[in-house]
This record gives sequence, C-alpha cells and structure tokens, in this order.
Amino acid sequence: MVDLVFEEEEYVDALFSSLNHIYAFCISDFLPSLIGLDLDGHEKVAMENHRILNKYHDPIIHERVQQWKDGAKKDTEDLLDILITLKDPNGNPLLSKDEIKAQITEIMVAAVDNPSNACEWAFAEMLNQPEILEKATEELDRVVGKERLVQESDFAHLNYVKACAREAFRLHPVAPFNVPHVSAADTTVANYFIPKGSYVLLSRLGLGRNPKVWDEPLKFKPERHLNEMEKVVLTENNLRFISFSTGKRGCIGVTLGTSMTTMLFARLLQAFTWSLPPRQSSIDLTIAEDSMALAKPLFALAKPRLPPQLVVGKERLVQESDFAHLNYVKACAREAFRLHPVAPFNVPHVSATDTTVANYFIPKGSYVLLSRLGLGRNPKVWDEPLKFKPEHHLNETEKVVLTENNLRFISFSTGKRGCIGVTLGTSITTMLFARLLQAFTWSLPPRQSSIDLTIAEDSMALAKPLFALAKPRLPPHLYPGY
Repeated sequence: MVDLVFEEEEYVDALFSSLNHIYAFCISDFLPSLIGLDLDGHEKVAMENHRILNKYHDPIIHERVQQWKDGAKKDTEDLLDILITLKDPNGNPLLSKDEIKAQITEIMVAAVDNPSNACEWAFAEMLNQPEILEKATEELDRVVGKERLVQESDFAHLNYVKACAREAFRLHPVAPFNVPHVSAADTTVANYFIPKGSYVLLSRLGLGRNPKVWDEPLKFKPERHLNEMEKVVLTENNLRFISFSTGKRGCIGVTLGTSMTTMLFARLLQAFTWSLPPRQSSIDLTIAEDSMALAKPLFALAKPRLPPQLVVGKERLVQESDFAHLNYVKACAREAFRLHPVAPFNVPHVSATDTTVANYFIPKGSYVLLSRLGLGRNPKVWDEPLKFKPEHHLNETEKVVLTENNLRFISFSTGKRGCIGVTLGTSITTMLFARLLQAFTWSLPPRQSSIDLTIAEDSMALAKPLFALAKPRLPPHLYPGY
C-alpha cells in the first residue's frame, strides 16, 4: 500500500510539474544561442518528469501492443485500445508506438486538473448563489428523477446543468493561456501582424471574460449560454472561451473531457444538497497565485438527497449517459470555467512571424498570452461577468457543453493545437461535479452566511479552501466503504 501511495504521488507530482513548466519563463526561448546550457534548470526538470511518466506508461502500453500483436486481445475496451487499433487507408497501424505514448502522456497531463477545477469553481460560485444551485438540482430531478442516477444519455436534456459547467469553463479556465504556439510564417490576424517565429499565447481569461463579448463577464451566469444555443454544449466553436480546446488541431479528448466534466458535475448536483459550512456566509472565490484554481480548497456541506430505494436497484449514481440531459449542471460547470479559470492565462505562445491581430501588431518572437480571466469576465461579452450565473450558458445552447468554441472563455483549451484531452477533461469535470451534486445536500457551515470567493494570491484557486456541509442524500449502499 505504501508503494502504491508513493507511486501515485510521484506520478501526479510529475504531471503537475510538467504543467507548471509549460508556462514557465525560459531565457533560451528568447536567446536561442543558450539552448542546451539549461541555465534555468527547466530542461533537467522536464526530462525527469518525462522519465517518471514513461516509467508508468511504457510497461502498460508495451504489454497492450503485444497483446494485440499476438491476438490475445480482440476487443477494444478503452482509449489505449483505440489508439493501437487505428488503421490508415492501407490497413497499416496509423500510429507508431512512440506516437501512442505521446498521445497518452498529453491526455494525462491535460486531464489531471481541468474537470475537477471546473467543478470546484462551479460549486463555489453556486454556493454563493443558491438559487442557481437549486435550479440545477431541480433540472436534474425533473429530467433524471430520484429513482436513478444521472447517465450520459440524460445530458441532452440538462441544458441548465451544462450551462453551469460551460459558465465555469468561461469564467474559470484551468489555465490563463493556451499552450504556447510559434508562428511558422509571417501572418496577419485581425489586422495584427505576427512575424515568423513569434510566440503566440491565446488568453483563456481574456476570451472568457471579454467585456466586448460577454455582458457582466466576471459574473457566474449560466443563463448567458441558454440564450445562445438551443442545445447547450460545453465546447465553444466561436472561440468566445475555451473549455478544452478548439480549432482544426483541437484536443482529441474534447468529447471525453466534456463527458467527464458533465458527469462529474451532474452526479454531484443530483446526489447531494449542497450548502455553505456553518458560520460561513459565502465561499471565498479568491484565485490562487500560482494557478487558476481556488486559493483555498472548496469546503462545503453535502447532504445526500436521493432516496434509499437505490439500494434495491431502483436508483443509481449519475452516469456519463445522463450528461445530455443535465444542461443546468453542465451550465454550472461551464460557468465555473468561465468565472474561475484554472489559470489566469493560457500557456505562452511565441509568434513565429510578424503579424497583426485585431489591429494589434505582434512582432516575430513575441510571447503571446491569452488571458483566461479576461475572456471569461469580459463585460462586453458577459452580462454580470463577475456573477456566477449558469443561465449565461442555458440561454445560448440547447445542449450545454463545457467547451467554448467562440473563445468567450477557456475551459480546457482551444485553437488548432488545442488540448487532446478536452473530451476526457470535460467528462471528468462533468462527472465529478454531477456526482457531488447528486450524492450530497450541500450547505454553508453553521454561523456562516456565505462562501468567501477571494482568489488566492499565487493561483486562480480559492484563497481559502472551500468548506461546506455535505449531507449524504443517496442510499447508503451507493457510497464507497458502506
């Protein structure tokens, strides 16, 4: 058991360290002649992280590839099987073993924190606006009921839930910027000249909080998404924000991430009645200084709200198939992404050429950061941008999704080279959020009137970890360890 704990900690630490160094300043990016000297030590850290990840990935991948080669495995059961069995037009393997390793590593790095960050922000915002929390829960009860847990098949009918998740992606992206890109040639974007070699950073915060795109951009307002689309989805094709990724080279895991986020969010909403901890009047929405997460982990009261009939098979926990019917739950998660991105900016990019974007000249070699906060809280895009309002997203889409293709906020990533784990991250976020909502009745702690939403100084997380009362609301047999 000790070895398993160590291995898990080592693996997760390597994932987060890799994420941190993606955005880190590196002098050799600006002075190429210094490449190889590793003056800031980043290369050494990155190589060690890569070694650790490969130590755990490689044996599993090699064994699975050999199983398919020997005919010991014939049915695809997971993403790894799918990557291994992909064929080109000539019937040959589409991906090499190294390419499969790269895709798996990217998915794991991309999905390690996005869904959970969106769900945490969504709940923090909704606890400060209990009417939103109540509305999302009511939608789950109306669509799914209390006789079973939400499934992925329900997602199509849960526009408000998806609008909440979508709003979370818009307002609280997992990172302030998308992963850095370098312009391969001189180009002009929106009248901005971007020279070849420029680092280009797409600001998730800037998109999701863009006041020109969003009314009240800093307000968590799921309704904004309901007004835009008949069926709310977590993705945002118009790049008004980024949930996971967007564009031609978007993350291959967008669908998976969307489902995970919606399921997580919907299950949490359905299963519990959420409230602030005692003696707490609100959730502190302060963003951490070193990330876009809450400065202080969310702490809330979760009271189980589903009847005990689930013990005899009449009810269940929310499933990914329920996501389509959990629009309000997803809208809450979307609102959390919008209002509380996991990072203030997207990953830094460098412009490869001189270019012009929206009348701004960007010289070759420039670092470009996309503000996730700026996008999700843009008062020109979002009404009441600082208010957690899942309806922001319910008004936009019939089917709420956590991604934001219009770049009004960034949930996971966006653009041509967006995160391949968008689908995975979205599914994780939705599932986490929905499961927590479903399993507990949440409330503020005694003698607490609200959750302090102050953002941490070193990240986008809550300055103070969320503390709330969670009262189990599902039959006891559904809870692990019963």
